[in-house]
Amino acid sequence: MGGRPANHSDQNGINVEKLKVLVNAIMDNPRVKSLLVGMNHQQMTRADRKVQAVIEVLKERHIDTTKFPVVIRVFGPHEEKAREMAADVPGVRYLPRGKTLADACCLIVELTAKARGSEGRAR
Repeated sequence: MGGRPANHSDQNGINVEKLKVLVNAIMDNPRVKSLLVGMNHQQMTRADRKVQAVIEVLKERHIDTTKFPVVIRVFGPHEEKAREMAADVPGVRYLPRGKTLADACCLIVELTAKARGSEGRAR
């Protein structure tokens, strides 16, 4: 799709602190130019906990989400609360139900390329 993923992680859990460790590890990678958070309903991880961890890390790191693209595709238990939390963070895009992981990948690649301007391909 034109992107170059810097990381792929599979984390299934509801402990916010453990999720934050994972997100911080991803954000420590200097190649990270954007963030795509995606999970399937079958994982049964509480959506609000996953989104909470991401948002806390972004805020703690003072990341300007109007310039650093963040796309969330998280469905499942407590999804409504997760959407409310994400709506309070400018620039974060939370995909509606029915959107595929491919849709999310296309969007993050597009947003990353725009954010990087003429620097080249998204990472």
